[in-house]
Amino acid sequence: MTDLFEKFSSFIEQHQLIKKNDHVLVAVSGGIDSVVLLHLLIQLSELLHLTIEIIHLNHGLRGAQADHDQQFVEQLAQEYEIPIISQKVDVPGFISKQNFSEELGARILRYRFFDWALNKTGANCIAVGHQADDQVETVIDHFLRGSGVKGLSGMPVRREKIVRPLLFATRQEIETYAMINSLHYLTDSTNAMLKYRRNRIRHELIPYLKQHFNPAIEDVVLRSASIMDEIEIYLNNQAHAAFEKCLVNIKKNKIILDINAFLNYFILIQKYLLFQSLDQIQIDRSILTTQKLDRILKLIQERKSGKKVLLDSEWEIWINHNYLVFLKKQSPNFEIEVIVDKIIPLENSDLKFVAKLIPGDQVPKQFTNNK
Repeated sequence: MTDLFEKFSSFIEQHQLIKKNDHVLVAVSGGIDSVVLLHLLIQLSELLHLTIEIIHLNHGLRGAQADHDQQFVEQLAQEYEIPIISQKVDVPGFISKQNFSEELGARILRYRFFDWALNKTGANCIAVGHQADDQVETVIDHFLRGSGVKGLSGMPVRREKIVRPLLFATRQEIETYAMINSLHYLTDSTNAMLKYRRNRIRHELIPYLKQHFNPAIEDVVLRSASIMDEIEIYLNNQAHAAFEKCLVNIKKNKIILDINAFLNYFILIQKYLLFQSLDQIQIDRSILTTQKLDRILKLIQERKSGKKVLLDSEWEIWINHNYLVFLKKQSPNFEIEVIVDKIIPLENSDLKFVAKLIPGDQVPKQFTNNK
């Protein structure tokens, strides 16, 4: 067996990406990375008794060339005698309606396809072909965009059911493996187009940095990303524990946090507490721009009751005296939230409200439904 396969199987075991008897979907575009990934997984399946299926998404962006790519992958599946699920989507039509960039629109539809394929097959995971050079480009891109710790940690080895078993391998290692094993693959013509930001990073910025600053820039970026990943894991763990201490109530359409407890933590943990809350309601943390995050933290510190911040079309954050409330708008069910033994001052009044639990036989008759 080749050195790359040994590294591949060790990386998968180290990160527990794929286990014995797993059902694995392999995202194959036809490019060298995904073709090598498929070849490696076929070998691994003999050792781990894996069930393998190929999935392919035609984004409809390159006309006849994209259709040719789909045919190539379907033929590859036939040669390997592996089941395939292929689908074609209309990215141009989608982004024109949603006003998304081409890259964002393609990504959204790709992950929708992944979710659909997982539900259809009941597979354990989807393996994608991102490798170390992709990671370097991603981290540099995130740095240039002003990303935080999470962005600078790059792509995770696992994101829910998406796994990246080649994230350790360089482009050179993959090319050498493909040559040794006489693997046929396609070259995407858009990889050379400098109108795409990632291509400019790959073909212009990284070579410039290597020539004028550090010939080992890839190693430096990967090492920094690894450190950032460790920091991100630590901060998420700290925020998870803090979230449990700040949590007053949580429901499908609402999260209530205690502001007094919230403010006991450093500002960095406060930010991650907000991220944890977004995770609970399944909103991507990227929706909290630096400006929006600073505004929310300022409102919390000033306890400006009645002030709110819109998160998206469905969710908003309210300041309600000593409580931070994540609320889904236009909830179909009317609810009254009563917090027992919590003293709540009433606005524009010297009065305060407090709820108490009392035995049923002590409830005054005027407050019962008895006829």
